[in-house]
Amino acid sequence: MGMFASATRITGLVLIPALIYELFSQKLNRELSKNVKEALFLCMIGFGFISYLILNYAVFGDAFAFLDVQREHWFKHLAPPWEGLLGALWSISWRAPAGKVLVGGAELVFGLFGLVCIIYAYTTKFHPSYTIYMLLTWLVVASTGYWLSMPRYTLSMFPIFILLGIIGDKREGLHYVMTIAFLFFYSFFLILFTQGYWAF
Repeated sequence: MGMFASATRITGLVLIPALIYELFSQKLNRELSKNVKEALFLCMIGFGFISYLILNYAVFGDAFAFLDVQREHWFKHLAPPWEGLLGALWSISWRAPAGKVLVGGAELVFGLFGLVCIIYAYTTKFHPSYTIYMLLTWLVVASTGYWLSMPRYTLSMFPIFILLGIIGDKREGLHYVMTIAFLFFYSFFLILFTQGYWAF
């Protein structure tokens, strides 16, 4: 399943360090050689991404052709996360009202929301392998010169849902606030989608 994940999205590769941490943390009393052997099996997750590179090479003659497509059509290239953050802020300044919200504002809000969840998870001793997964996923999707589709990439950080469930369980009033806020966002994006606008 991990191989399928890394074949479809580059974020599937972050399963490797998260699962290796989980392996070693659960089997501390076993022989190190057995843990290393199982860790090597987990590295097979990367074969999915390797198969995607081979497909790129077979079709385009360049294993990393997808990077050129990203740069040419979506103006994305590898860059520090703050460059994408500044790009989202700049996008708000010149776009039409719908674009300000959906292309600039949503990128900014969800990108920062994901980062805040990671920081909160770390400070509250949330399950470490989940925190590792969230942090590495966020770094992979945010390390670009232009933040695009941050809301749906943030949704792929599944431990956020567990974290929000724990927070809502501890504070009942906050649970209702989150439920209403998320229903509002859902309704807002659904209406935009039915009107033919870009929606995440």
